[in-house]
Amino acid sequence: MNLRYLAIFSERARSVGAKLLRCTLGMVIGFSLFAFSANAETKVYVVKDNPNAAEPYNTWETAAATVKTATIFATNLVATAALEGQDITVEVLVGKGEYNNDNNIYLCAGVTLRGATGNRDDVIIGQSSYTSATTKRIVVATGAGAVIADLTITGGYVYAHAGDSKYAYGGGVYLTQGAMITNCHITACTGHYGGQAAGLYVSSSYAYDTLVDKCVTKPYKSASPIPTYGYAVYVTGNSVVDRCQIVDNKATGTKYDTNRTGGALCIYNSAASSTIVRNSLIARNSATYQRSGKNVWMGSGVSIRYGTLENCTIVSNKAVDVSANTTGSAAGVVVRKDQGTVRNCHIAENYDVSADVSVLKNYGVSDANENGLDQFEYCCTSPLHAKFVSCVLDDKTKWTFDKRGRVKLLKGSPCIDAASQQSWMVGATDLYGRDRKLYGKADIGAVEYVKPMGFNVIVR
Repeated sequence: MNLRYLAIFSERARSVGAKLLRCTLGMVIGFSLFAFSANAETKVYVVKDNPNAAEPYNTWETAAATVKTATIFATNLVATAALEGQDITVEVLVGKGEYNNDNNIYLCAGVTLRGATGNRDDVIIGQSSYTSATTKRIVVATGAGAVIADLTITGGYVYAHAGDSKYAYGGGVYLTQGAMITNCHITACTGHYGGQAAGLYVSSSYAYDTLVDKCVTKPYKSASPIPTYGYAVYVTGNSVVDRCQIVDNKATGTKYDTNRTGGALCIYNSAASSTIVRNSLIARNSATYQRSGKNVWMGSGVSIRYGTLENCTIVSNKAVDVSANTTGSAAGVVVRKDQGTVRNCHIAENYDVSADVSVLKNYGVSDANENGLDQFEYCCTSPLHAKFVSCVLDDKTKWTFDKRGRVKLLKGSPCIDAASQQSWMVGATDLYGRDRKLYGKADIGAVEYVKPMGFNVIVR
């Protein structure tokens, strides 16, 4: 993790009292207090179906048999220590394997849940399938110092029922009050009946180096639906999302869809906020809508209300069956009136598709007078608008996806060296870990252009 962000995160984790408040004391009740002295940094181990599991789970031989057992135990340790005036952290290390029946896992401040190998593909936590009128998240992390790292999380399910939005967010992972996720893969989660952020919900928290893909939000089934903000990822409050990939997610709609619908990624606040999403890729997401009303805040790629989207690449997203009468729809990026900033972003080849006709629709604003287009600064897109600030015209022949599915700029790209140079870029890295100012100036979008490697031919 970038050391600059680690310093910020550590600053927020200093309050010992907050740990006690954020650990559910109810979890302590009902568990026996045991003769185990927790150190300032304690480790708890997990091995799938371990027949020799025994408290305090502090060796691989006696590791807990399930992730949920280990995290409850870790939370118990932190809460008990806080009651005694001690400040401890507990790292739950999960051995390689698939933990298919682990869900509703809760982490409090001071508890880290980590895949033991460091390879996020080695440890899979979640559920293979789930269908019900009840939300069943995989992991909920609350408080500064609650960390999820080096894991794959799958099968989360979020259900927004009968106008109750309390459980409408974050099927895979739910982060709040300074929690963090890093180097994880959230996949194949579902939002049903208007469930939002099927994959990841981030509220005044942090997400780094995380892939969210193959999440699906299913349609409403009543004439009074709950609006869907961010069908894959929802970010709000004083949050930072950096070097993440939100790709290949899907939302479907029905004739009952009303307003404020859309965005595989939604940055949403009710007032001015420091929400930041940067150095991230939002690509190949698809949203289907089937209505003909006006003033619909639709987006397939990104929707923003108060917050900043910067140095991101938003490409190849698709909005299907968008009525020609709708205001503020776009397959790429939609800004709620003038309530959001889009800076240094590469927004290209995003299409509205209806009746087999594809229309390039990289951007939009939910205002009939196009107020808010001046919030697009130093972006590379097409077509250009007179209200844009220092934007450049995209050339679709100057960028591509390589064989590994990684987006890359090609020689001659108008994105090269064209970004507004920001102070945060010093020491920062792009989506793939390269210096954000690789050749002295930062490029537009999530990635830096890399010059082809030369070679010498020696004739003897």
